[in-house]
Amino acid sequence: MASFANISFKSDASRKRYIAQEVAKMGKGNITAKIFNYKELCTATKSFNPENQLGEGGFGRVYKGKIENPNQVPLEL
Repeated sequence: MASFANISFKSDASRKRYIAQEVAKMGKGNITAKIFNYKELCTATKSFNPENQLGEGGFGRVYKGKIENPNQVPLEL
């Protein structure tokens, strides 16, 4: 998957829109995953609290987090 870290955007909304368009192209529109921003991830994991770390994945640490609809989801960073 492409990295969007070095792309400059005027707003967070334009960045989200661009990433969603790229994901749709790659998945031909069949991807239903939500894209979270850093603030949402911090809130969900209680600022990446070590107590919420589930382990290590192939690409980084995996955390347990709660989002607003109170489902628990694994987050790999």
